[in-house]
Amino acid sequence: LIVILLTTSMTLFSAVFLLCVDVEAYYPTPSLPEWLQMQHNCMLRLIGYDPLNTMHFGGFPTGGSIHDICTWSGIVCHHGYVQCITWAYDSGKNILYYWFPMHIRTVDFSQQNIGIPLVTRSLPQLLQKLRMEGCRISGEIDLTTLPSRLRELDVSWNEISGAVSLLRLPASLRQINLSANSIRYVYGADGCFPEGFERFFMNSHQVVPTYRSVDGSPIDERADIFYKGWVSAKVENMRKIR
Repeated sequence: LIVILLTTSMTLFSAVFLLCVDVEAYYPTPSLPEWLQMQHNCMLRLIGYDPLNTMHFGGFPTGGSIHDICTWSGIVCHHGYVQCITWAYDSGKNILYYWFPMHIRTVDFSQQNIGIPLVTRSLPQLLQKLRMEGCRISGEIDLTTLPSRLRELDVSWNEISGAVSLLRLPASLRQINLSANSIRYVYGADGCFPEGFERFFMNSHQVVPTYRSVDGSPIDERADIFYKGWVSAKVENMRKIR
């Protein structure tokens, strides 16, 4: 066994992601190239299975062969690489998102059981669309460490709380949907949205959200922030507060 010592500044999820990339090759299947073996093991761990013990796999969510992940239901591959995962039903499994294969472009989940915070810095850097609607995501979400190629983020109908910052979004980002969470504060400024950005949508059902402008500018017209669909967000000028 190889023991990798990680610095205390790294999160647990970042550590697990690195293990997926670097260590999974030590679970060999002779018929598979090394990169396919790593991807295969990541996908098994994504749905909570040990690559060393797949005797009781249980069939979710394959619809195909356990040995060929490209035959699984909701999986789209290109030249053997997993490009897209679409699972739109409650599987009854705990989805361990930090095992996403590194080449994935699209994730479209609905009603999956994630149940932990979404650590955005651990997401694959090639990811372009991330939709996790009603997946029991908890805690805060950091929008400043999203993958650089991400175009669409939808984490509506979860249990996300705290504050979000719009001050350092990826240049490629076009849409954000944070509706039906418990986010209390949104920090923004003039010009915080990248060129070509279309819409930021946050309709809170639990708390009246507050938009905090760090430079005193008004809310961008592309930002729709409401409470229960019709009450506009409170606005605070952070310059005056200081």
